[in-house]
Amino acid sequence: MRAKGDSFKRLAGNPAEGVVGGRMAHSLRSLGSAACNYGMVAQGGMDFYWEIGCWPWDICAGAIIAQEAGCLVAGSHIAPLDNDVNKSVLTGRKYIVIRAIGDTETERGVDAQKRLIKEFVEQMYDSLVIRKGLR
Repeated sequence: MRAKGDSFKRLAGNPAEGVVGGRMAHSLRSLGSAACNYGMVAQGGMDFYWEIGCWPWDICAGAIIAQEAGCLVAGSHIAPLDNDVNKSVLTGRKYIVIRAIGDTETERGVDAQKRLIKEFVEQMYDSLVIRKGLR
């Protein structure tokens, strides 16, 4: 619980006010249901949804809906960003989904999704490393 709380603090925190690594996210929310959160990402009501600890049956239907809407679904930081929600991802109990992003002149949408997931996961990893004093 502490790691998740520290991660939220870093996501929402203002680095100008002393929150090391603060990213100033505009809002943090969860609907209380992984499937509903995936649906919100699929319809564009949330940009990301990240969860650690829920079970495969909590996310599998939402993952399909999100993928059909152009979202990228992934597992832990060691899982490939290939949008393949396979047994390894499902049983890993670490999930992230990012909304669909359109192509731009300089970047394909899928590449933007992968880049943002990597940045997000790095932020969460850094939060855990700092909390545990591993740096």
